[in-house]
Amino acid sequence: MDERRQTNYFAGISFGGEDLLYIDPLQLQGSTITLDIEEFLPALHLSLPDSSRLLSQLTPLDSNLSSLQFFLGKSVDSETITVFDFDTYRRFPSINDIYKIEAFFKVDKFFSPQYCRSHTGSVKQTLTDIALNELGASKVEISETLNFSKTLIQPSWTNTTFIDYLKETLIGIGDEGPYYSFMYSQGTGEKQSTFVFKSLKEFISAPVKRFFTNSTEPYVDPESGEVQYPILSYKAYDNYKMIGVKGCRKQTYRYFNYETSEYTNNILTLDNNTVENDDFLSLSRFHSIDQNDDPDDNTNSLRTGRSNMYTEDFKGQTKNKMHKDIMNLNQLWITTWGFEDLYPGDIIELKFLNEMDAEKLTEYIYNGYWMIQRVIHNLGKQFVTTLLLTRNGIDTSAKQTLVEPVNWKK
Repeated sequence: MDERRQTNYFAGISFGGEDLLYIDPLQLQGSTITLDIEEFLPALHLSLPDSSRLLSQLTPLDSNLSSLQFFLGKSVDSETITVFDFDTYRRFPSINDIYKIEAFFKVDKFFSPQYCRSHTGSVKQTLTDIALNELGASKVEISETLNFSKTLIQPSWTNTTFIDYLKETLIGIGDEGPYYSFMYSQGTGEKQSTFVFKSLKEFISAPVKRFFTNSTEPYVDPESGEVQYPILSYKAYDNYKMIGVKGCRKQTYRYFNYETSEYTNNILTLDNNTVENDDFLSLSRFHSIDQNDDPDDNTNSLRTGRSNMYTEDFKGQTKNKMHKDIMNLNQLWITTWGFEDLYPGDIIELKFLNEMDAEKLTEYIYNGYWMIQRVIHNLGKQFVTTLLLTRNGIDTSAKQTLVEPVNWKK
């Protein structure tokens, strides 16, 4: 069991590449670092006491002060310290003598310039070249499903616009999709920025990263030997109707086929598609979709445009919308001890204990696997991490009328 999670943590800041300043955790009250699977760059909201007003009002926000590295770990000697490289985008001077800033993960050639160019070769290699040679990433995690040749056009777009377009429209070799793309810092004791471009199915299929339960102390599961870490607080959102009416069981899409000069209608369904990778891989035993709901009543029709050399049928764009909606049918906020090594896309497992009836241990519908959508590191006297978890349904053995998935992570 990792007892270090109960001790104080280490935090440090280096401005403009100068000497590392050790920060008393009490001085970081109200500071957060946020990572999100839908947001490309991690964000820092930093609050530091500044009674002399040296940082907030007496020093210009130039390249020296605006560039900062933030060090976060369990101890100053830890080889797993995470080093975040940030650029300050806004400063908020006030009479409160607080140095308060908003900063984002430092990357080159992301928000500018605009490029008018074509990319040839494999999609994976194109993304690798942009990540390593332009964005300044240290390493990449790019899906092998994108290792196929395709000419891509970047028509006076910044890299951020180009990457957003690709993740919303690409489809893999075996019709994989949708895709997520973001960057994060790995805990290696030094700056280690990683560029990610992977499919939802790859995230769901990954091993469980951490185990959590609704207790105040961690414990070792006697059967599996896994360490169950405490859930200090939680709040759930069941988005059944709010998202379900958008077409979670069936999605039609219509486009003009340029080759045949006619409009074509296609359909994606939740399960039992002709292409296996078009079926949604479930994280739970049941979708939060009712069997009694008529799929034809809850279906949106996308009018996507005309076919072209980039896409023949717009399946990638359609699946991106449909599968991401399904993935957000259930969401859960949990707060736990500080884990600087949890990232968006990681899979965790929850086990809610029933203190009133041990025989109904498995009856909590929020038990089981979840994917991390957002990570918020809350810094102050204590270091705690708040996670926004997401998945497509619930786990239960109770009688109900929900749709059972054809494929689910067991």
